[in-house]
Amino acid sequence: REQYYEPTLFEDITDKREGGIERTLELYRAKLQELFKHVSRTKEIRNSGGGIMYHLLMASQEPLAIRIADHIIKKYSGRK
Repeated sequence: REQYYEPTLFEDITDKREGGIERTLELYRAKLQELFKHVSRTKEIRNSGGGIMYHLLMASQEPLAIRIADHIIKKYSGRK
């Protein structure tokens, strides 16, 4: 909860923090990194209106799997 809401003087009133999608991705990647040795880069998958639908990433114990995933993500994201 503290990741998404600013603390206030009154417990029942909260202020929502900005960047909820990015914060969720950071938390998710951090949890994956606790469970797996290797986590790939992320690729935002967007709908036709430009909104983010989901983030594509891979987690594995094998570094080769991540190299393959990073290669695919790089190829389709236009990153060099």
